[in-house]
Amino acid sequence: MIVDPLEAMQDRTLLLHPELSTYSGYEGDGHSNIASQLVFQKGDIEAGWKMARHVFKREYRTPVVHQGYMEPHSCVVDIRPDGEIRVWSNNKTPYRVQQQLAALLGVPINQIRVVTPHIGGDFGGKGNLMDMPLAYYLARKTGRPVKITMNREEEFIAASPRHASIINISSGVDQKGNLVVWEARVIFNSGAYASQKPSGHVRGTKRAAGPYRIPHVKIDGCCVYTNTVPCGHCRAPGQPQVVFAVESHIDYMAHQLGIDPVKFRMQNALTEGDVSPTGDNWQDVKALEVLARVSDVSEWSQKDNRPTENEGWGVALVERHIGGGISSAVVRLCTDGTVVVVIGVADPGTGSRTVLRQIAAHELGLPVSRIRLDTGDTLTAPFDSGSGGSRVTHVAGNAVRLAAINLKKQILVKMAAHWDVASETVDFKTDGAVCCDADSATWQEMAALMGPLIGEAVYECRQMKNTCFGAHVVHLSVDNQTGGVHLHKYFAVHDIGRVLNLKAVEGQIEGGVVQGIGFALMEQNRCADGLPADHTLAEFKMPLADDVPEIVSILVEGGRSPGPFDAKAIAEIVTTPVAAAIANAVFDAVGVRLTRLPLTKEDVLAACRQ
Repeated sequence: MIVDPLEAMQDRTLLLHPELSTYSGYEGDGHSNIASQLVFQKGDIEAGWKMARHVFKREYRTPVVHQGYMEPHSCVVDIRPDGEIRVWSNNKTPYRVQQQLAALLGVPINQIRVVTPHIGGDFGGKGNLMDMPLAYYLARKTGRPVKITMNREEEFIAASPRHASIINISSGVDQKGNLVVWEARVIFNSGAYASQKPSGHVRGTKRAAGPYRIPHVKIDGCCVYTNTVPCGHCRAPGQPQVVFAVESHIDYMAHQLGIDPVKFRMQNALTEGDVSPTGDNWQDVKALEVLARVSDVSEWSQKDNRPTENEGWGVALVERHIGGGISSAVVRLCTDGTVVVVIGVADPGTGSRTVLRQIAAHELGLPVSRIRLDTGDTLTAPFDSGSGGSRVTHVAGNAVRLAAINLKKQILVKMAAHWDVASETVDFKTDGAVCCDADSATWQEMAALMGPLIGEAVYECRQMKNTCFGAHVVHLSVDNQTGGVHLHKYFAVHDIGRVLNLKAVEGQIEGGVVQGIGFALMEQNRCADGLPADHTLAEFKMPLADDVPEIVSILVEGGRSPGPFDAKAIAEIVTTPVAAAIANAVFDAVGVRLTRLPLTKEDVLAACRQ
């Protein structure tokens, strides 16, 4: 049995999947337990090391953690007399479920109908088939509908938690403190299988050099098979791990060089026109703006003038993309003048149903109360890539907006024909009514004249040049008698483009910070001989209300974005810098640089005593 990914990479005598283990990988003998590998390189590494005046090397580790959703995995499978396989599941990707089940069962895809009810939390964990195939075979054998709901112990044994990681970073700066070279080796513990990662890789690897201006970069990342629970998607897959390492390392470098951590970041952060560490040419780069804003609102420059015995301030900078994919939408005008939006994207608790209604209402000039949203199922709703990857507001929102625009065009043409005028002379009022000179009509009157109308649209985005930036600062204190870390105030500044729903954005920020606090201070799937040692959320230990400080959310608006009305993404980026900010603040408080999560009381106290 192998539970350590480093051992799994070195031991060629025990291959967990010999039929798949053909990676040349790191050692080059053609066989290993490496499940997948990603490599990013820019510039000339050897030349970079020759330019470096100061060199820094550190290793960082993070544990396996569960997503912590309230509702466990659950599904119902019913095989109808006509052969239709109807599936109810709290899975956020109904069309992917349909495709995967069809391939697995060997049946036509149109024989499977997937219905997604309301989902009681997700955080990346509700995108896999889990027990659906088992429920299908039981239903086929018994001739009855079959329901399977995992209990909490089964969740810890068989769900797909966040990957543990081992990250080694080597970096160099020139005589002026400018980053010139960066090498990162990222190892993720994949667990026993790779099937819980639909993309085949942990994409957070790409951000293992942060949002900094570095001419010479090499990032080498891999997932490694071990005899442990298979890991999968969890809010911003792979990024909280690498950002903890990167931002801890940046802070370590700043203190070693005697430079203020915020100033060091501002000196090296990307600006408009810079090429990212992995070769991206981003637009609307706001790294300096969010750093300046968080420094101002947290009064960072005054922190050294306050009573600071065992008190510390920590900062972290982060970047994350605006999600892509494909969404389709139908916007239907009913005969009573109300509007129904039909879309295939599931809402796992993010509030997307509300913001999609708001987008349609704004485009049509109607109150939100006049808009109904129906997510339907794979038979009645148009195709959607699924909820995840910070994509819903951007991709699904644009599909809804374009479908609403399509409906408006139809209305204008028909009303122009009704009034016998040119269509360009007809326009919408701000209250949604249509007018032409002295003639006007309300939505109810239009619907009565024209009957039902349907606007349709498909929006797809695979690559984009816009991204999002965030900067966090935390103020905390450390109890030198117990090692306890007490958070006093947390500042989160985010580049949001345009706010579509303030409460929803603030909710995402506050929830993301709380999830990051758990990752930083307490959460870990403890393991004994490869098996989970925790069987309940109480044993797992997640943050409670008393663990959460005052959270100050600051939103930086403006700039351009492919999202509707220039909106950017917020869902995943918020969690990623929290652990690094807290670890950096612990160092500032007691002079101890911890490089392994979680920062438990025992570890903090032991480090302080050393």
